[in-house]
This record gives sequence, C-alpha cells and structure tokens, in this order.
Amino acid sequence: MTKWFITALVLLLIISNAFWLLLMIDTSVTKTYQQQSQFEFNQTLKSYRQLCHQLIAGQQKSQVLNLLTNIDKDAKPFEKEGFVHSDWLSIKIVDNKATHCSDSVERLDLSNNL
Repeated sequence: MTKWFITALVLLLIISNAFWLLLMIDTSVTKTYQQQSQFEFNQTLKSYRQLCHQLIAGQQKSQVLNLLTNIDKDAKPFEKEGFVHSDWLSIKIVDNKATHCSDSVERLDLSNNL
C-alpha cells in the first residue's frame, strides 16, 4: 500500500510539473506572437501616418474638410485651435493649408511627452 501511495504521489508530481512546463511554453509563445503583432501594427500605423502626411500636406482647408467627410460619412469634421478634427484624425491647418496629419494615438503620445 505504501509503495502504491508513493508511486501515485511521484506520478502526480511529474504530471503537475509537465503541466506547468507546457503552460510556461504556451505563455512564452503567446507573448512572442503578441509582440510580433504589435510590431507589425506599429509599422503599419507609421506607414499610414507618413502616407497621410504626404497626401494631405498642401491641401486647402476646404479640400481637407471634403476629404474627411467623404472618408467617413458619419464623421462630422470640425475646426479647433488650428486643427481640423475628425473622429480619428487631426490635421494641422496653417494659412488655410494643411501642414501635418496625426491620429488620436499620435496626439496622445505627443501630449505624454510634454
């Protein structure tokens, strides 16, 4: 009876350690996948920001308002403090021309760095 009990405890210990090892491996793989996904998302966002800036820079304010309205029919662009704001984009206007395009994430990053 004692040998059977000790064998069962050792077997249970091995099984539980194997479970925790597999759990650690799964967690590591998941974290690596999430980091890669975040990296790819950040690179895509960076490319979109650059593209937005290239397309918007130099456009008249009326063209920018028209473009923002055409992109999202539900959005109501508005002007405030030298920017034309939409739900997800803000475009800096200087002398009635667009100079810079940013998104809500970028604005948060800029405000945190102040």
